[in-house]
Amino acid sequence: MKLSRWALALMFAPLAACSTQSQPPAMVVAAPPPPAPPPMAPVAPGDSSFAMAAAQSDMYEIQTSQMALEKARRPAVKDFAQHMIDAHNATSQKLSNIIATKGMVPPQQLTPGETKNVGILTNLPAGSRFDRAYLDGQIRQHRETLRALTSYAQSGTDPDLKAFAAETAPIVRQHLADAQKLMHGR
Repeated sequence: MKLSRWALALMFAPLAACSTQSQPPAMVVAAPPPPAPPPMAPVAPGDSSFAMAAAQSDMYEIQTSQMALEKARRPAVKDFAQHMIDAHNATSQKLSNIIATKGMVPPQQLTPGETKNVGILTNLPAGSRFDRAYLDGQIRQHRETLRALTSYAQSGTDPDLKAFAAETAPIVRQHLADAQKLMHGR
């Protein structure tokens, strides 16, 4: 019986697979880890002070405006308060993102002066006296914040915070004008 070459190859193929001279297993090489992010540059004290003050101002605006939603008498004051909450939540988010990229920890409490003003508003009954005190506080706070934003936009050293200040100043200027109009009954 004559076997063809193909038949012989098929008969010995299983034996070849069991050969003791097998190839070493292929090495799996893991990709190198990604490079570490560059270290954060230290934040200058003036930059940090500005960022913290701006964050506290937003906290104050939101907190007092939430009170105004419940205690204000005039619907226009309540509308203004809701606008302040929305606008300052937006600027707070932007500022929080910048603060995080700088490795800073955002403030957790208001300044002593802001805390005092919150206490005054808390103790006022709902009505027109609350409206006047709330608007007076909004005017003072927006004036201070506008001065800080304008100053930092011109002479600050951190480019991200300078851009934030320059972008936010016109918004705060409009808030100030709106609060002044409401204070004068317009």
